[in-house]
This record gives sequence, C-alpha cells and structure tokens, in this order.
Amino acid sequence: MEADDQSAMNDEFAGTYDDSVDEYGYHPEMLSGLCFEYVKKGDRLLDIGIGTGLASLNFAKFGVEVHGIDSSNGMLDVCRSKDFAVDLKKHDLRDLPLPCADNSFDHVMSSGVFHFFDDLNPIFREVARIIRPEGMFAFIVRDQAVTDGVTEDDLDPDGYVGHDTHYGVKVYMHGEGYIGSLIESCGFECLKEFKFLLASGLEGLDDFVFKAYVTQKSA
Repeated sequence: MEADDQSAMNDEFAGTYDDSVDEYGYHPEMLSGLCFEYVKKGDRLLDIGIGTGLASLNFAKFGVEVHGIDSSNGMLDVCRSKDFAVDLKKHDLRDLPLPCADNSFDHVMSSGVFHFFDDLNPIFREVARIIRPEGMFAFIVRDQAVTDGVTEDDLDPDGYVGHDTHYGVKVYMHGEGYIGSLIESCGFECLKEFKFLLASGLEGLDDFVFKAYVTQKSA
C-alpha cells in the first residue's frame, strides 16, 4: 500500500479510531506513562504521527506544550477537536526532513507509527536533529516474533522483516539488536524497555508483540 492509500485509510477510520483501539486493548497513553517522569511543565514535545492524540493528551493536561504531525487530515481533525495541541501539521513522515528546526523540541514521542516503516535510520536521525540535548525520545515498534505468516526463518534480530496483513498494509517487525544499534548510533541512551501484547482481534490470528522504548539524547 502506498503512502497516499494509507493516509486515505486513516482518514476513513479516524472517527472510530479511539473506540477501536480500546476494543483491541491498545492504550497509547501507556507510552506517556512510561516517560512521564522525564518531562516537566512548559516543555515542548513533538508527537510524530499524533493521530487522534491519545498518546500525548495526558502530557498536555500536565502542562506540556504538545505539537503534532500526521499524514491524515481525518486524524488531525479529530485531534484538533480535543483542543489540547498547540500546533498540528499535516506531513508525510516519509518526506524528510521533518518541518522542524534544529534543537526545537525538548522531547519527541511516537506511538503506533514505526511498524509501518522498514529502515528507521532516517527518521531516528531526524529526531536526533530536532531534539535538544538530554531530551527524551520515546517510541513503540513491533517486536520480532513468530506470528501469523511469519516463521522463525523469517526473523532477523539485527534488522527488520516485513509482511503483508489481512487489511492490505505491509508492516515491519524490528529486531532488538537493530533498534539498539540505532539508539546508540544516533546519540541516545536507552532508559527503559517494555514489551507487551496486542490482541489481533481475529480468530486464529496470533497476538502481536510490541516493544516500547524510552531513550535520552546525550548531553
């Protein structure tokens, strides 16, 4: 599926997205809970792929200045209706560089986005460019695991593997060795890791394994 098709799909489901993630037991606000201790009131935070704002809403309630970018107008409209973000921009995350100045954010987060990308090196380097020293970078990837349509032979713990899904979108699972090398090479230090399951919602289809990381940029 091309980027435009994926954005169109996100537009279509924007109005029901919040209800659907709750149904599958996915709680994007979990990521904000993992890194809450590293932010303070008045900090500037960029949510990459902000969607309807579920992951960063709690930060705004705390007094963090939330900015967001997303490729879907529909998702941004829902997020905008919640009236918590300081600024929202429509931008395709495959189109780099990001529309952000160097060292312009105290923190960056991304939930439910990176499993749609194969090589994460370009976006990680962009985050390193726009985030300030000692800033927090928190994100979620789909972890490598044997699941429906993926065998042990397919997995590459030091890289990533993609596979087609029942809803027509190719997704990618990223190995721990690959993510670890990216974190280090882009000038970050890992503070926390958290692995969790997400129900597939389909009979006979294995649950998905995801992993959350909280990292900090070197001073």
